[in-house]
Amino acid sequence: ILREDRIIFVQSSKVSVFRMSVTSTHWPLIYTFHFDERLSTADFTEEAALSPSEHAIITVPESSFYTITGDYFVGVAPGYTRLLHVWNIYTGEKLKEVVCPVSNPNSCFITLCHSYKPSPDVLSVVEEEVLEERGLMIRMHVYVYNASELVFREFVETRLGRVNTLYQCMIYDPYVFIKDFFNLSVFNYKTSALVDVKPALSNPILFNDNVIYVRERKLRGFNVSTGVTNQLSSFNACSMYFIACDRFVTQVLSFRDFEVLEVGRRQARRHFNFESSNRYWWSDRVAMTNRMYTKKIMIESNERNKKHNIYLLNFW
Repeated sequence: ILREDRIIFVQSSKVSVFRMSVTSTHWPLIYTFHFDERLSTADFTEEAALSPSEHAIITVPESSFYTITGDYFVGVAPGYTRLLHVWNIYTGEKLKEVVCPVSNPNSCFITLCHSYKPSPDVLSVVEEEVLEERGLMIRMHVYVYNASELVFREFVETRLGRVNTLYQCMIYDPYVFIKDFFNLSVFNYKTSALVDVKPALSNPILFNDNVIYVRERKLRGFNVSTGVTNQLSSFNACSMYFIACDRFVTQVLSFRDFEVLEVGRRQARRHFNFESSNRYWWSDRVAMTNRMYTKKIMIESNERNKKHNIYLLNFW
């Protein structure tokens, strides 16, 4: 949803912006565009891309990926992953087509992230394959692109390994957070300064201006306003956890078990066990909370009879 009266739909590389009203069932189309014009030709269709070849092999096309920040749409189209497209989504005007900042042709954009604090800055990750004496190596480059000035900022962080060693990257103006196998590194991307390196077991989660992670079996929070890290709980934390609200945390204990813990003075704990009919149920069970972070919906999928069981957990 864009602002209060517009909503955007993205289909492959086609972007459509509609005027939205909660009091009307008719949402008129304002404009539509292919954010990569190469894919707007008549001979490009997803059906054609999925048609079997003469060897009866179906080619699955690459997916586009994009992010939206303020007035700006930033996207990478399938088949052209060395190009970044920047549009103004309120005027439908294309602002720039950006070439990958790594000159090696064996490099491409793989991730785009908007800032959790309103900002025109977008985090982009470039993967580069490099053949060295010890074999094929992967370089991961983290950049920040400013969509209003249409330039990359001076900040760049590079990691080298045999595989992609970056588990998660986040941006919260003016910080970039990079989680690798052992540590959570915090950078001020506007000054290119390394703020801190924190041993961390879990990927970071942002909640209430705090970047939350697990260190030494405890939940810690890096406050992006003050730059101070605090311990948030005394109980032992698991590496797989979900923020329910500013009062509760849920932790996955096993395929069927999870617990809800109350953060703060009470440090209360409650254990839940569900007998699932699908052994993959737990991955679908923990869903996003509602907008007020007071309820969590859990969905159990049964593929045999195509039925779903829906549970609603009210934290309060």
